[in-house]
Amino acid sequence: MEVLSTRELLLERRHLTVKGANLWTQLTPAQKLASHSLTQCGYELAFMRYANNSGLAVFLHNANIATVSSDGEIDKEPTIVMRT
Repeated sequence: MEVLSTRELLLERRHLTVKGANLWTQLTPAQKLASHSLTQCGYELAFMRYANNSGLAVFLHNANIATVSSDGEIDKEPTIVMRT
């Protein structure tokens, strides 16, 4: 098992924060508004998926997945397959 130093952990957290902050800038205003309720429940913005000129925001909370469409519609039971 690899033991990380405190400095390495802090650097890793910093990179995750920057990545997450960058993702938030990619959300539409409707997605930002809708995602507020997800973040209040503990979900975190994981990544954006783009298809057909539309961005789908994917949120994770433990083993739960939720998506927010570009028009702000929340789906707490999406049909997304996550890679492991």
